[in-house]
Amino acid sequence: MDLYKYKHKDMVSLLVALSYEHPDRPLFSFLGNKNEVRSSLSVGQLFRKSSAMAAYIQALGAVEKPVAIIYPHGPDFIIAFFAVILAGAYPMPLAKPRGNSWKAVVDVLHQSNCQWALTNSQSAAVINASEEINKSIRIINTESLVDCDQLSNDWKMPRVEASDIAFIQYTSGSTSKPKGVVITHENIMANSEEIRREFDNKPGDVGVTWLPFFHDMGLIGHIIQPLYTGMLNYFLSPIRFVAQPYLWLEAISKYDGAVSGGPNFGYQLCCEKVNDEQIERLDLSGWKLAYSGSEKINPVTMKDFSRRFVDCGYKSSIFYPCYGLAESTLFVAGTKGAIKTSGLGESEYVAVGKVSKNIKLVSPETNQIIRDGDVGEIYVKSKSIAREYYLNSLASRAIFDQTVAGDRGYVKTGDLGFIKDSNLYFVGRIKNIIKQNGKNFYLEDIESIVHELTRPMLVNRCAAVGLTFDREELVILIELKMKHFSQEAYNLIEIDVSNELRTRIGIVPYAIKIVAPHSIPLTTSGKIKRDKCQELCSKIINTVDGCITWESKVLDTETLS
Repeated sequence: MDLYKYKHKDMVSLLVALSYEHPDRPLFSFLGNKNEVRSSLSVGQLFRKSSAMAAYIQALGAVEKPVAIIYPHGPDFIIAFFAVILAGAYPMPLAKPRGNSWKAVVDVLHQSNCQWALTNSQSAAVINASEEINKSIRIINTESLVDCDQLSNDWKMPRVEASDIAFIQYTSGSTSKPKGVVITHENIMANSEEIRREFDNKPGDVGVTWLPFFHDMGLIGHIIQPLYTGMLNYFLSPIRFVAQPYLWLEAISKYDGAVSGGPNFGYQLCCEKVNDEQIERLDLSGWKLAYSGSEKINPVTMKDFSRRFVDCGYKSSIFYPCYGLAESTLFVAGTKGAIKTSGLGESEYVAVGKVSKNIKLVSPETNQIIRDGDVGEIYVKSKSIAREYYLNSLASRAIFDQTVAGDRGYVKTGDLGFIKDSNLYFVGRIKNIIKQNGKNFYLEDIESIVHELTRPMLVNRCAAVGLTFDREELVILIELKMKHFSQEAYNLIEIDVSNELRTRIGIVPYAIKIVAPHSIPLTTSGKIKRDKCQELCSKIINTVDGCITWESKVLDTETLS
């Protein structure tokens, strides 16, 4: 019997029912450095371990309160996440910082009035040593907890309604400070059903992912979806994937993965780093759906990936461009089959789904519904839409429960798009626009052009930033893959990028700066942090009588800190 036919109203009753009816059903397998299975969790094991920890959480007095989840990639995160849900508390997944500073994590703990954080021994020691941490926040090393049947027997099943909070999902913070999206049990069950239906996920299907668990795509698409549908999911570390993208494809090949995907940059890394010898060892013929979302999809990347891996059985028809956001739990729309693209000015965009009656495009200037073909802000309405940001009523009123053409209940996404032939095309974030001479230039488009041009030149990534001087100007940061770079090579990049942007879209950069590896600020999910990039640009651009003074050396990370 298909699990989704149970139609449970909440995550607690779903996990409890499955633990009785399918305790031995395999759910999650965690892969090691050579893609070997290091550990696994069945439904029954997940319930036993999580309910034991849930009893401990209930004893803390954390019911109906937020509890932070901070773990490295592995089974401990999943066990703790469901433990907090089973306790009747609100799990709040947070990412370990990319560097040594825990300030961003501490800020979220304080902003949410969180009193407890579950983590491992290593992170517990570091957080407790932080000068910023409020000592009223209890950092709990769950490795010290006794995992036994007695604790599991002490667990009391909470009374949960569909409208109750299931978890708090923090946004990536690419254009503003991260905000905690309140996801209810109704939201997650509705979105899980929509993903199951649109992806055609079935019991016994295999998922493979390297996506981080704290990100909504990894959490909902590869942790909650297997529980909801009866799939089995294999996990490899995000860090290992970035270092060796081949491991992702090898895992799909080895375990006959049917459902897998990620942001555009994941496919791009595979095109750049997987060699011919490795391709000969792959069999991707069992891959049935390759989704791409979370950031702007580059049609060039999709075509390059299809050509690069066609000989190992990859079919371009399985590409599934999709659109979603944390405020809609995860998924909004997607489309499978032949890749649909449409031009807008000099740029080409990928269709990310069919337009339903609950997707509206609104003019940011007039707040009226726009004509097909015009760019407007995307508004979405469904049972998956969250109700608010946690403890942030001002931001909630500006975003949620908006009225469009007399119809209330839409979320204002902050994303721009257009409609053509009933297909939705994502253009970029509304905050990521530079306006010059009455024309809009989209930062994501500029970055695509620059990256495509500079990819063979030992360039890792680039960031386009708008800075205001006498008018709004474009500044481009180009991050190297290596520390040292000659002045001649830099001059060549400057000339090529300026000429390409002027010719392709009609804008000339005010400045182009070469920066060292790992210098461009990123969110925990790998998106460019626009506000931090603006701060960085302000530090490294010197103006003398309106002219740019170019540094003669590559700027290192310390210069930018």
